[in-house]
Amino acid sequence: MALAKRRPKDVIHHSDQGSQYTSIAFGLRCREAGVRPSTGSVGDAYDNAMYESFFATLECELLARCRFRTQAEAVARMISEKFAIELSLASVGKLLAELGMTPQKPLTRAYERDPAAIEAWKQTAYPQLAKRAKRKGAEIYFWDESGFRADVVQGRTWAVKGRTPTLELPGTRQSVSAASAVNAKGGFWFVTYKGGMTAELFVSLLKHMMRGRRKPLYIVLDSLPAHKAKMVQDYVASTNGRLELHFLPGYAPELNPDEFVWNHVKRTGTAKSPLAKGDNLQDRIEADLLGVQANPRLVRSFFKAPSVAYITD
Repeated sequence: MALAKRRPKDVIHHSDQGSQYTSIAFGLRCREAGVRPSTGSVGDAYDNAMYESFFATLECELLARCRFRTQAEAVARMISEKFAIELSLASVGKLLAELGMTPQKPLTRAYERDPAAIEAWKQTAYPQLAKRAKRKGAEIYFWDESGFRADVVQGRTWAVKGRTPTLELPGTRQSVSAASAVNAKGGFWFVTYKGGMTAELFVSLLKHMMRGRRKPLYIVLDSLPAHKAKMVQDYVASTNGRLELHFLPGYAPELNPDEFVWNHVKRTGTAKSPLAKGDNLQDRIEADLLGVQANPRLVRSFFKAPSVAYITD
């Protein structure tokens, strides 16, 4: 599209060594268009720093097509456009303080959420499930999956102004997936695996979790297609009531306390202590999850968040 519109000459296409850029099809397309392909060295983003900076600016500052030197300036612009009132930056700061407002990262909520279904789950469906589990002597676990990458963006740190600190990370793109399940009494189960979740893998993990279990198990989880596949339903039916799956309302991850496991691990694990040379991501994640498993008090704390206050023992 860019070539058709601009018709440039002597073009060099520079990128990292992503598979889409090193593919034969991309090379042939460049040859057809008279473009010379170029790639940086493995694990090195410095030679592409200008474009990385462009995207950082685009994502952080240019979405509204304007720049603001301070947050107060942005609020002053909004007040001016919405209410036709002009306030100084000092007045904006004073107003926000009087209203008890602070700059915060907003939570995201999907448009497709069904508030009625969410309320019904908290007020009716889950209490009924908890009563039945108590009557049957069953345990309720909340299940979820997540993914981890060795090259994940790290947090912030302090440095001299104008001297951006450098953090050394593995150039190879290690990744690992994990599934875990938490119980309000402090129980914790987990497993790591490669790739995405499939129905076949889910059944094998359920069999692994059921191994040696004496009490019936009720698992609460989201409606991922792999969780609802026919082969999963067939396996659950084969347990003769020893295993049941109960699905949360759609687009409501805040109802699942297992989400706090991933928040905790990603905030305190590799985000605080990146992989050193020679480290294996899967080993690190398993060690972090073993730490969670060995701390029932920490697991119980995940159930104290306001969004999961509907859960009782």
